[in-house]
Amino acid sequence: MELKTALHNYFIPAAVLTILVTLIVFSASVIGINYRLWRATKSQVIERDGKMLAVITNMGQEAVDTYDTPTWLRFQKFLDSNQPNTVLASIIAVQVTDKLGKAVKSLPRNFIQAPLQNNDMAMLKRWKTISRFYDTVWLDAMFDDMLLSPSDSAVPLLEVIVPIRSSTSGDFHSAIQYWIDGRSMAKEIAILKDRLVTQTALVLLSGNLLIAAILFWSFSRVYRVNKHLRTQTIRLKRANEELILAAKTSAIGAITAHLVHGLKNPIAGLQAFIEDQWS
Repeated sequence: MELKTALHNYFIPAAVLTILVTLIVFSASVIGINYRLWRATKSQVIERDGKMLAVITNMGQEAVDTYDTPTWLRFQKFLDSNQPNTVLASIIAVQVTDKLGKAVKSLPRNFIQAPLQNNDMAMLKRWKTISRFYDTVWLDAMFDDMLLSPSDSAVPLLEVIVPIRSSTSGDFHSAIQYWIDGRSMAKEIAILKDRLVTQTALVLLSGNLLIAAILFWSFSRVYRVNKHLRTQTIRLKRANEELILAAKTSAIGAITAHLVHGLKNPIAGLQAFIEDQWS
């Protein structure tokens, strides 16, 4: 009973705590890795359309090298000629800024122009295409005199800003900012997210079950070995106590025999003296 109580009080709680901590660490690691994978995948999806627009924009670079109306109209026709492309077909607004980030042209006409931020300009001057995805953007804040239904007033948008080189000097000349309908990208991202969540759940379920089974089996063996060792220890302790008791008993017997032997001769002499006196 004492052995069973000791095992339950110390070994089993320690085993349960170890299993729980291991499962928590494993789950946190899997979730962290998959979250970083999700962010990297989402960034790749967003940058994919940005890179595509950068290539298309560079193809029509001469059309935006100056800001006069004829060349801008040629750029508009260049975009229209590529309408079968999924990305270009989803463009809802385009804005051209000068090398200082100031807006100079935009389509459609009711688009509210806005200058570029300093951080964006610094990246563009390093020839980096900027791609950002917004889950929800209110279109009535981007356009003047735009009548929209409540279902169309807030949509996901993809913003892409492409740096433009001067065709003469090769220096940073301007930038083109695209606003693209992001509903198709939002669906793609949602599908990727669902798949990743499903894979993460399967990995967590199978991994936790496997780890729990292995640890439970391991601790069961350790429990049995520990129980056996404790039983042997108790038996050895009892045997040792019995040996000590036997040694003590033997010592007491030897001392008693010695005392009896030591007292036997004086008593015999006393008895002989008394018998002589009576006779």
